[in-house]
Amino acid sequence: MTTVSEATRDKVSERLAQMLMMAFQNKPINREEAMERFGVTSRTFYRDINRLSSIIQRNDNGNYELAPEYQSRLSKADLEKFASLAGIDGMFPHFGPRFLEAVLHTMTQDSYLVKGLDYENHNPAKLSSFKVLEKAIENRQVCRIVYKDKTRHVEPYKLINYRGIWYLAGVDDNILKAFNISKISMSPLLTDQHFSPDEEVIERIEQEDSIWFSEDKQEVILKVKAEVAYYFERRKLFPKQDIVRNLANGELIISCQMSHPNQILPLIRYWLPNISVISPASLQQKLLTEINQYLSEYSGVC
Repeated sequence: MTTVSEATRDKVSERLAQMLMMAFQNKPINREEAMERFGVTSRTFYRDINRLSSIIQRNDNGNYELAPEYQSRLSKADLEKFASLAGIDGMFPHFGPRFLEAVLHTMTQDSYLVKGLDYENHNPAKLSSFKVLEKAIENRQVCRIVYKDKTRHVEPYKLINYRGIWYLAGVDDNILKAFNISKISMSPLLTDQHFSPDEEVIERIEQEDSIWFSEDKQEVILKVKAEVAYYFERRKLFPKQDIVRNLANGELIISCQMSHPNQILPLIRYWLPNISVISPASLQQKLLTEINQYLSEYSGVC
């Protein structure tokens, strides 16, 4: 059952979405008209405007419109990019009031990020690392980090959130890598060295749907049982997933790509016993070895 607070948040999100949509369509927001349209008091209207104060401002006519600095900078693509970062782009693929309502729902709460199903918490020291890395990326500045007890000089390209974990995508010793930010043992330090971004590296980062950037990828063929085939038909659950064949019994043969067995094995284990490896044989053997080790260690444990 929807609680009062949840219902209230939904209404606020809807109002904010509608007002922001009007602003993006260059329609002035009039206080009296908005109060009548949404059935709210003057106090509630100003509270909503205050939530949008970083984007919307009062004009000379007493109405509200998109702030001048955003009229040319903040675009549909910017909001879609935020939605992608928030993990809700697939929920509302068409730009419109419902899309904005989903994006702005977080503004009715006490945080400014929409969190996914799972996410990691960061202490203040880790949050400061984000600021340093963001600055390094913007300035194309090489940064020094200590990662896995080794000092590295990294050309930073992107901060990536993958399955709730934040990574730095950067070039270390001429190799594109992903560094788990939580495992950076010291706050990154900016150096005096700058670099020119490599367009091929940027393209690899943008096209890769995970944080495994190896150029040597191997094709994996899997069989999916009919009981869960729907989930794989609905969306891509494995890297570079493609449906090879629909079998008469409802099962699927799918292909995907892996840079390393550890990229694929956790996903396969999650879907057991409704998925099996057809090829490569080495991956199937590694999976069986892990399962047998687990059964050997925990058999008889209640």
